[in-house]
Amino acid sequence: MRNIIIIGAPELARQLVRAGKDNIAAFASLSELDRWREAQLGDGTFGPDLIAALDEIGCPLATLPRRLRCQLEALASQTEVPPMSVLAREWPSRRSFYRVWGECISETPSALLRRLRARHAQRLMGMGRSKKEAAYLAGFSSVDQMRLHLHRLFHTPLTPSRTR
Repeated sequence: MRNIIIIGAPELARQLVRAGKDNIAAFASLSELDRWREAQLGDGTFGPDLIAALDEIGCPLATLPRRLRCQLEALASQTEVPPMSVLAREWPSRRSFYRVWGECISETPSALLRRLRARHAQRLMGMGRSKKEAAYLAGFSSVDQMRLHLHRLFHTPLTPSRTR
């Protein structure tokens, strides 16, 4: 059974409730609907996805060196997956960053970010975001790019994108 969302006239919602429809949500305006929707979506940060992505490759966050762990934990509180340049910014040199990263994590930083973006987009869609919103918030340039990454990472079937 599908939910019915009514924006505007409360009389229509009352009529549908009297007709036996119990899956109705009525809102006075679109902004009220947006506020309700945001409250329903929960945690929009990519912290849970970072932990899952690291566990997936066999490198729990707790096992990382303190400096790298603290840097990843600070980034995990953001709502958008950062670009690659942000990861190495806090290190004295790129070489030292890549050396420490390579000693601890089996994937390259860019591969981990792609995995993180895909996991984040998948979770956002599971929370009710549209494909377009999830792609944007996860850092993909398009829904098609997101679909390709999801397919490569999780072997999900490729279906034509209808949301543009």
